[in-house]
Amino acid sequence: MASFKFLLDHDVRHLAKSFPGKQVLMLEDVGLSQHSSDGEIVEAASERGCIIVTNNARDFEKEVPEHIATTSKKAKGCAQVHGLVIVIPPEKFVQEKALSDANGTLTFEGRPIGWKEVSDLCLKVVVSKEKRPMVTKLPRCPYCKFRDEG
Repeated sequence: MASFKFLLDHDVRHLAKSFPGKQVLMLEDVGLSQHSSDGEIVEAASERGCIIVTNNARDFEKEVPEHIATTSKKAKGCAQVHGLVIVIPPEKFVQEKALSDANGTLTFEGRPIGWKEVSDLCLKVVVSKEKRPMVTKLPRCPYCKFRDEG
């Protein structure tokens, strides 16, 4: 049973069927509206341990590191974001195809991974139609221990 969920931004709601149904949350499922700010979406995803899925690279690539930087040693002070999936193509059909092609082809540091590892290792996945998905680490909470760290 998966312990993580995908939180879909309003601009990629149509991609819900690209992920296992019981693992998909829409903004309204976490008490947000389609007019919620990107910062509110990042905060909700962080609190719930969700992977954010969006087409809005510019804003989320700024908001996610800023949110993680608010981490503190206080109780409930961890502001980690457990994954960010940016689906680059603007056209809905192309997004669906690119994401479908990405499933099963994710690799990180030379080894195949799945969505669970994206969540566990707090990774960013950039999905485009031209090439394999690019997977990199998001900034990490300085107080948490990740299984790929010594």
